[in-house]
Amino acid sequence: MNFTGKIKTILPVVHGDYNGTANAKRVVVLESDPNEKGYTETYAVELYKTGDFIKHIDTDFDLSEGDQVKTFIGGKANEYNGKYYNSLRVFKIEKVDSF
Repeated sequence: MNFTGKIKTILPVVHGDYNGTANAKRVVVLESDPNEKGYTETYAVELYKTGDFIKHIDTDFDLSEGDQVKTFIGGKANEYNGKYYNSLRVFKIEKVDSF
């Protein structure tokens, strides 16, 4: 899904390790521009990187709250004990000056 809107909140990076490979996750809350009725859509999405690419969501992360962005959001659903859980991930996020 393509999304255009602004960054509402940026949460701190969470570092981890899986089978000896370092990883990091950052959650970013995105908010759409209001529609014709004044409603907005809000999504909490994950930026996830491993190995040498961690720097892209940690030290090299150059987006700020309030920035206008364009991104592609992908989703995944997992089943556990008969219940389904969703996660939304961002494949690309870029700052835009205007729409």
